[in-house]
Amino acid sequence: MTLKMEEDQDLDEFLINFDELVRQLKVTGAEIKDEDVVCNLLIAMPKQFETVITILENLPSEQLTLSVVKSKLRAEVERRKAAGIGTHQLEETKAAAFSSEGDGCYFCGKKSHFKRGEHLSSKGQHSSSRGQQKL
Repeated sequence: MTLKMEEDQDLDEFLINFDELVRQLKVTGAEIKDEDVVCNLLIAMPKQFETVITILENLPSEQLTLSVVKSKLRAEVERRKAAGIGTHQLEETKAAAFSSEGDGCYFCGKKSHFKRGEHLSSKGQHSSSRGQQKL
């Protein structure tokens, strides 16, 4: 099987197509083990499901059934919907975590420097609170 889910494709739509392909293969007389169906489904998933796939791959083989895999994939989609994370938003969120947008001083917000533990003195200059002891 070479079916691959697109990043922006609806999971339920994909699962219907996947099940139909499996059904067609079985009708032709092809012998397909349940483990092979599960493996092909996991391989067909896009990158956004990597975490769920890793978790599923670590389950004991007797627990790794097609219905369990489908329910875990659906649960991941629901979790993303509840969190407001769309298909492409997760990748954008990861990229934004490393972007330089908004980086700068925690205290004054200037982008010319980036220092933690710095404070403005009464003269408008930064001074470090490190090494100072409170009495």
